[in-house]
Amino acid sequence: MNVLITGGGCREPIDGVRCVTNMSTGRTAAQIADRFAAAGAQVTALLAVQSQLPESAPLQENTRQPETGRSGSPLLRLFRYETGAELAARMEKELTSGAYDAVIHAAAVSDFRPAVITVNGESYPAGKNAGKIPSGSRLSVTFEPAPKITVRLRTWAAAGNPGGKTTIVCFKLTDGADSTERLRAAAVLFGEDTADYVVSNDLSEMKDSGHKFALLGRSSADGELPVTIRTGTTTEELAESLLMLIRQQYCACAKNSGTAGPA
Repeated sequence: MNVLITGGGCREPIDGVRCVTNMSTGRTAAQIADRFAAAGAQVTALLAVQSQLPESAPLQENTRQPETGRSGSPLLRLFRYETGAELAARMEKELTSGAYDAVIHAAAVSDFRPAVITVNGESYPAGKNAGKIPSGSRLSVTFEPAPKITVRLRTWAAAGNPGGKTTIVCFKLTDGADSTERLRAAAVLFGEDTADYVVSNDLSEMKDSGHKFALLGRSSADGELPVTIRTGTTTEELAESLLMLIRQQYCACAKNSGTAGPA
């Protein structure tokens, strides 16, 4: 079973030394990667430059051969990214060139990125090429919507796995939303035919002592809200739930195609 897992938060540059990021630590993705690796899956992890590493991570990044990680479990490959554009480019390359059975897209991709910076009344393109803005300057930043990665996952996966089925799991974070609002937020991903399953969690319930989640599936009737498949309160429960779900999908596809392999 070949699985691609993303995690951590993007860093979008304002100038040569400053950036806009989010609070994602990558801890959830790291624990999911460890669980899949321990179960014998071939795992490729795309993690942000400052995110937490899985215990099964190889000591050398970007390796193309299976290695033994710090925990003794094999993690096939590890790649790092910084910006949303870097993550998208690596995901496209991986998905279009390799037959992945599943994608678990847990990375916190920026919805907006700096486009223009105005320094003391003069405007310049934002980004690393802007150099370092001198301290004491009056600075304003204009943001633009960042391209969505999720809407391209299905196309990329189909290109690399034309004869198989790639199960796509996306994450949807809300903040202070009630249960209906969370379902509606997840429904957008299903409506775009982006995801087969969505992990819904709310910032108000994400604490060091627990990580409440709901694993959602598409409703059988058009226009209805997603259905809840499983709920839990810890990242360990989430990782186990995803492993069971994706293993079931993988085994069903292997049976239908007449192929066999370790799940």
